[in-house]
Amino acid sequence: MIRVNYEEVLHIHDELIRRFGGSFGLRSESSLRAAVDQPYLSFEGKDLYPSIIDKAACLGFGIIQSHAFVDGNKRTGGMCAMMLLSINGISFSPDDQEWRDVLLLVASNKMNRDEFNKWLHAAVE
Repeated sequence: MIRVNYEEVLHIHDELIRRFGGSFGLRSESSLRAAVDQPYLSFEGKDLYPSIIDKAACLGFGIIQSHAFVDGNKRTGGMCAMMLLSINGISFSPDDQEWRDVLLLVASNKMNRDEFNKWLHAAVE
């Protein structure tokens, strides 16, 4: 499995801000690091997020919910989830409007981590 690391998330964020506008800046390095590390955690030798899709959902959700960036948290979380799927050979081409709507639900606390995970599994499979 290929991971998305902290530096890559920063790069993705900066590229999205350059391309689509918004403010650069990081509010909380520790919150972002926790969000980026979360998908790869294990307990007693078992991954907490066993599949790539589980990890992608955790990564996207964590980045969005952490509000670690000044701007672009939804875009960055969504793009990082898509990137994690892609670099691990999983095709994911959501409808743009539906994807934006789902990311907004996550950001507004109207979709929890489990619901986002289920949605992503259904959208990929």
